[in-house]
Amino acid sequence: MSAEPGLLLLSQLYFLLLLPPCTGALGSGLTYPEPPFNVKVHKFPDRYSVAWDWNSGNREDAKNVTFSVFVHKLKNKAFSKFWSSVPGCLHILHQNCSIDPALVDTDKDYKVQVRAEISQINSASSDPVIFSPKVAGEIPPIAVRVEHIDGGIRIEATLPKTKGDWYDATLYYTLLLWTNGSIEERKFMHPKFDLYDLTPGENYCFKVYVFDFVTETRGKFSPEKCFKVEALGLDGRPYAENLTIEALNTNFTLKWDWDYSLHPNVTFSVEMLSEIIQQDSWKQVGGCENISILHCDVSRIYIYGKYNFRVAASFDNKNRTLSRAQQFDPLEDTVIGPPSDVRAELYGTVLQVRVMEHEALHNLKNACNWAYNLTYWKDSVSDREEKSLKDSMGSFEIEVEPSTKYCMRVCVVCPNNKRRSLFSKEQCITTDTDTGPVWSVGIIGGLVGVVVTSVVVYLCACPLKRYIKNILYPTGKLPSIIENGFLDSRVKIPYVLQEEEATDLCYITWNSGLDEESEQNTKYLLKENNTDSGNYSNEEEATGESGLSIQRT
Repeated sequence: MSAEPGLLLLSQLYFLLLLPPCTGALGSGLTYPEPPFNVKVHKFPDRYSVAWDWNSGNREDAKNVTFSVFVHKLKNKAFSKFWSSVPGCLHILHQNCSIDPALVDTDKDYKVQVRAEISQINSASSDPVIFSPKVAGEIPPIAVRVEHIDGGIRIEATLPKTKGDWYDATLYYTLLLWTNGSIEERKFMHPKFDLYDLTPGENYCFKVYVFDFVTETRGKFSPEKCFKVEALGLDGRPYAENLTIEALNTNFTLKWDWDYSLHPNVTFSVEMLSEIIQQDSWKQVGGCENISILHCDVSRIYIYGKYNFRVAASFDNKNRTLSRAQQFDPLEDTVIGPPSDVRAELYGTVLQVRVMEHEALHNLKNACNWAYNLTYWKDSVSDREEKSLKDSMGSFEIEVEPSTKYCMRVCVVCPNNKRRSLFSKEQCITTDTDTGPVWSVGIIGGLVGVVVTSVVVYLCACPLKRYIKNILYPTGKLPSIIENGFLDSRVKIPYVLQEEEATDLCYITWNSGLDEESEQNTKYLLKENNTDSGNYSNEEEATGESGLSIQRT
């Protein structure tokens, strides 16, 4: 039984720590602190901050009061009755606390409640506040300061209690700047704004606010401040004026004015400062140092950046004056030249127009989905109705009428921001009289080609046939000496096979006194193969050796 009061106390502590208690007495005779009020949730670049007010009511034990922050996720049926304590926000003495964004589900809404405690038992809770990470999170006013820098003004905005100069990528800053009744708005992705294009000696006022484009939350304006732009000249000496940039395709030329009649001994240097890459100092443009002409080529810049250009005028290589800066955004300020190669060909009743690729689109192709726009019309005083066609490849086909003059021109357009190039040179073409359909022209051309080919083949085949016949079957006779030599067998021609001569059958007999039977045994048949010319043969020849005689049959 002695353990029951301890168990009861532990159960009460568990209930108080996990659930925001309701205002009221837990037991008679206890005093409770005043509940917190005016609870607000602020969104900072790196955290959510909860702040509140509390009235001590002249309590003697006010220094013993601590605070705890609880959140409750809405639209969550599984945990709809439970509150969660915020890490780092339990039993704290100060009246603000930070919530880590990693612990927050941006797709859900939350209730936030703050509890004031004495000895962690007696407590009172504030009214719950709805907090939506996407749209809520009130951004507090920012602090600003003005600094005069080399030839310009720097305005620096600071969010309270942020981590140094660190800024979140979801924030951008809007500067409202006005003078003499005119007001302009400028947007920056960085908390430092360098202004070099202000009028020297003029008074300006400004204020700044922060906008989170992810949660679409806008902060409050900073306190209004004013400043005066210092004169750019040195001891009354002039500076370069009327800076302009001529930008055609990707060729950029900076020009300015100077009165040589008043100050002839002067040289100029062009300086550049990038707005995308944070730079603390101006850099000289290569090829534009110590020049005496009033223009310089600045085409070597990166086309996807934003820049400030200014001109420094040097007197006697000692003192110099600075011009007002000229802002330049190549993608926005560049003039795109006209397409230079437009080809038009007529095929029957179809006019084909082909636009070769624009040279400027090689460097600007990633900035937009460029397309070619063809504008054409009939060159007639009574009927001039312009029509337009659009194609990303620059290939067009137009149905035309016979004996009509058509004119056309082409430009490059960007559908995203409605930018367009200059128009190409106007060119015209006149269609033929009563032009037939394209397919009939093709058939006629094919038939003519077949006929011409057949005639050429025939004219070439006849001489070739006669030539081959004369080689294989000649009609002329051989010379007599050649013909007689081949046909006369008596003429012996070297290396030519001759006809075999007739042979005689001979019997060889012995004239000795042998008997008739021996004579028959010794008789044999001799065949004389005579393949020579016959010069060594003698038909009357008889051999007398051993009484041998030759008889011919």
